[in-house]
Amino acid sequence: KELQGLGSRVMKVGAATAAIGSAILAPLGAAVSQFVAMGRELGGVAGKTGMGVEALAEFKYAAEQAGAGLGDIEAASKSVTKTIADAKMGSSGAAVALSRLGLTAQGLGEMLPEEQLQTITDKLGGIQDPAMKAALAAQLLGGTNLLPVVGQMGKLREEARALGLVPTRQAVEDAANLGRMLDKITAMVSATMSEAASAVAPMLLEVADAVINIAATVNRWIRDNHELIQTVAKIGVTIVAVGAAIT
Repeated sequence: KELQGLGSRVMKVGAATAAIGSAILAPLGAAVSQFVAMGRELGGVAGKTGMGVEALAEFKYAAEQAGAGLGDIEAASKSVTKTIADAKMGSSGAAVALSRLGLTAQGLGEMLPEEQLQTITDKLGGIQDPAMKAALAAQLLGGTNLLPVVGQMGKLREEARALGLVPTRQAVEDAANLGRMLDKITAMVSATMSEAASAVAPMLLEVADAVINIAATVNRWIRDNHELIQTVAKIGVTIVAVGAAIT
């Protein structure tokens, strides 16, 4: 009894220790997942737009205040880049749109992508005519989702920095590298499992064939012995009925 009691206590301590470990690892795992997702998101958009990851994090925060997101920032940056390129290639529509903000393709072309977007949103924020502001936002930013914050973009970016919401470039790179490493581990585990399955597949096929043959034999026997099975069933029912009557 003493040994049983000791064993029971050890099991309880082990269970409690496991629970504590899970309580620690669960939020840590969630944090790692969120960290990797952040790196992939910012790093991916940075690669598509040429914008710095720090600026993207700031723009993302600003966009979220309007119910938009990083996808809208990406679309806006690409639209701005296209508008500048079109204007340089002689598109009168693109050049006119920029001129209404007092901007030129040449001047914007000398800026970084984040500076281009900031400059255009600042200029849009100064337009008083709502219809013209919406039309220019649609043309230059590729949509109007950012319209509610075009005049506040700089202030909101500063707010993001003040709140500590802007990761460093190194942090984003580390997150992206960790994500790639986890992808490699996942791929390796998947490949290992596939190899293991491949190794036992022939044996499993033999077992499956044997089961199929046995099942087929049983089916044939049942089909050929209906009367015997009915007799056995009747006997079983009778025994159950007798037993119920006795009890």
